[in-house]
Amino acid sequence: MSGDSQITGRGGLQYRILRPYDRESVDGRQSFRLLCGVIDKILPFETRSGLYQLETTERLHFVTGGSIGRLKDFLFAAGAMAINEDAPRIAYKHFAQAYDEQKPPG
Repeated sequence: MSGDSQITGRGGLQYRILRPYDRESVDGRQSFRLLCGVIDKILPFETRSGLYQLETTERLHFVTGGSIGRLKDFLFAAGAMAINEDAPRIAYKHFAQAYDEQKPPG
């Protein structure tokens, strides 16, 4: 993650526009996948949620558009649902519930 220009050097900056991870570029997909894996390691669950898995990463990118802020909000919502159920990890049903609550109308 140290080579990711979206994250490196963020300390102390009050405002900076971060571009979403590009789904069309190999670097963008790999960086997004690495970010998901790092987040999975720090989540407060007994078991990892599999955020690094290719299928999960692709779905997370679709839902968030590659935006770090949207990813954080989405994972926070899904994580809260899992915690409320006393689940050992975020499961697909939590992702589905979070998506149903956050998806745009129509």
